[in-house]
Amino acid sequence: MPTSSRTSSLLRVVPISTRLQHRSARRCGAGCWAVPRDQMWPRISELPNGDRFFDVAPGNLKDALVTDLRAWLHVRMPKPSAGTAVVLDYLTQIEPSVYVRGLQKRGHTEPEFYVQVSFSGCAGQAETSARAAAHWTSFWYASEHARIASSHFAPFGFTPGTLARGKEEDTQFLPAGQYGYLEYALGPHDPDQPAFDVDVSVVEAYEDDPVIQRLDDAFGGYLSDARCRCQICEPSFGGATPRF
Repeated sequence: MPTSSRTSSLLRVVPISTRLQHRSARRCGAGCWAVPRDQMWPRISELPNGDRFFDVAPGNLKDALVTDLRAWLHVRMPKPSAGTAVVLDYLTQIEPSVYVRGLQKRGHTEPEFYVQVSFSGCAGQAETSARAAAHWTSFWYASEHARIASSHFAPFGFTPGTLARGKEEDTQFLPAGQYGYLEYALGPHDPDQPAFDVDVSVVEAYEDDPVIQRLDDAFGGYLSDARCRCQICEPSFGGATPRF
């Protein structure tokens, strides 16, 4: 993103990962699997180190998970703030991608599968919204893990293992009204770069707005306690007011 030192082309992958075992598969020898012909089963790639990568077509699982996520967000945020509405609009226009993948380590007889939900930053145009959506999705999965497993993973043919969440990046989001969400990444900063990230599409839409031109001055006062103020983390916050 032009307003950040981070790479703009990355797609945020939510840490939705779980051990999965396909109930209809059976081993027929080392590294060989037999499944019913009507099942979508992985494209398998041999990696240089001897590991094997599995790519499973998600089928109806994609629509089911995306619909569930959107419904959950509506319940958790029935009255979205102006900033939240910008991110929800992004989620309406840019549908997440869902992948079912697996990795069989060299020397292991069985692959370990996982699910990924990925949000496109649209080459920087909506990267902050994408990261906020990923942040919300981690809460959705953590709070609804058991139900998602029984309602979506089991019908797909997989049995999830125990919930294991990877450590998220230390980030904080700030709802900023018509500007959507701002993101401040905790840790060392390049002094020549702004502290806040915002969608490039917002920068372009408000390029003559003095608030956009001075984001750090306008919203820097909200950084003192280093906590996320997105509408899920802090429902009562509402939105930030520019302070020059």
